[in-house]
Amino acid sequence: LSEQQIVDCDTIDKGCNGGYFTNTFRYLQNNQWQIDGASVYPYRTKASSCTFKGTNGGGGVKFGSLLNRKVTANDAAAMR
Repeated sequence: LSEQQIVDCDTIDKGCNGGYFTNTFRYLQNNQWQIDGASVYPYRTKASSCTFKGTNGGGGVKFGSLLNRKVTANDAAAMR
């Protein structure tokens, strides 16, 4: 998966200056769970403009469904 896509395209966080997983999760959800692969959208060590291609542009993947839940620390059963 492309870390660079998150840095470039997630406008809620601050790119290379940090951010939160929950905002990244929201970006993916708003993007219909699509993300490019690292080979298509490689990491460049600096923020740039978003060049997301998606599943129609080649190299993208789409997750069927993901869940974001709070779980008690060290509760392996709840993390499944």
